[in-house]
Amino acid sequence: MKNILLCVTGSIAAYKVADLLRLLQQENKNIKIIATSSALDFVSELTLKTLSHNQLCTDNNSTGLEHINLSRWADIIVVAPLTANTLAKISGGFADNLLTQTILAADTDKIYIAPAMNTQMWHNKIVQKNLKKVLKNNKFHLIAPIKDTLACGEYGIGKMAEIKDVVKIIIKKKQQGLKGKKIIITAGATIEPIDSVRFLSNYSSGKMAYAIVSDCLNQGAEVLIVEGKTDNLPNPAIDKQSKKRLKIIKINTAEQMFNKVMENIKTCDIFISVAAVVDYSPVNPATNKIKKTNKNIQIELKPNVDILKEVASLSDRPFCVGFAAETENLQKNATAKLKNKKLDLLVANDVSKKDIGFASDDNAVTLFYGKETKKLPKNKKTIIAQQTINTMILLYKQQK
Repeated sequence: MKNILLCVTGSIAAYKVADLLRLLQQENKNIKIIATSSALDFVSELTLKTLSHNQLCTDNNSTGLEHINLSRWADIIVVAPLTANTLAKISGGFADNLLTQTILAADTDKIYIAPAMNTQMWHNKIVQKNLKKVLKNNKFHLIAPIKDTLACGEYGIGKMAEIKDVVKIIIKKKQQGLKGKKIIITAGATIEPIDSVRFLSNYSSGKMAYAIVSDCLNQGAEVLIVEGKTDNLPNPAIDKQSKKRLKIIKINTAEQMFNKVMENIKTCDIFISVAAVVDYSPVNPATNKIKKTNKNIQIELKPNVDILKEVASLSDRPFCVGFAAETENLQKNATAKLKNKKLDLLVANDVSKKDIGFASDDNAVTLFYGKETKKLPKNKKTIIAQQTINTMILLYKQQK
């Protein structure tokens, strides 16, 4: 796959095309651009032409057969950003400009779409209907928008996927280091019932776990997620094709998570323990709601099974990766966990820092393996996940 046709529509996210072009060119791709007239209101014709090193294709300079020629030339067609307006046109089969004509003339299985719009527009039933139509009937590949503060100032889903994620999904290069490998990943927080309505848990959102899942899928792995309580946010880097290699098992308690992991561990090549497993659970959870009184109550707690340690102690164990959320003495505690649990890789972060805590979209971690450490400075969790998995692959191959 050498030739990429980048289709740009009239969204404020069009300014990101410059970075997208740069990253694609680093992959030695030949790029041509179609820009709608609205797109040129946000990014100049000269900029696109200069950066792409090719003639910019617009309605003003197209020949009668330009849409045919471009659709045949392209190995991959990427519509980024995709507005609600252009989505509606494509869904309805409109061919009123060069971009929509080219889409109609192309093989649909090579078309990737990266929507960008206001969150209310994204959730609108009409937009979702149009989206489902092109995904189901036309087999387009979705690069889903992410949740963030939007250009209009509102917060929600609608921001175009991170540029590195867009490139990662469409290139499929340098991403097969885990092809054919079976990976179990634990995600989210476990829930330990106190009574029928109350429970012990923690603030884990599952965001880091799903960033890890995303990268493993993009690297070609078959992934089983054993998932506790999560925020259930859509992940930008899991495309429709990758999801065919994904299975999710939902659980509540640490014991349930342990059982599901052990049921599937024999065929597992790599075990990645990202979940924030509650360390203790009530000895005797009440069947009914505990009624409030003016008296103090005591709840006896017992330690939960250490899932990661149990997996790492198996005689025929998989490659084991652990995550450690620390609030103090990170280096000392992480080094001890790496050694005591006999792990191949430990990823540690300081959750006392609010900007990289459980619910944050960012993280900063230190990787511990053997006698080595590697610091990954603050970045989006999707990027931290990519860097972590790249290190994991190198270590895994060294063992084999």
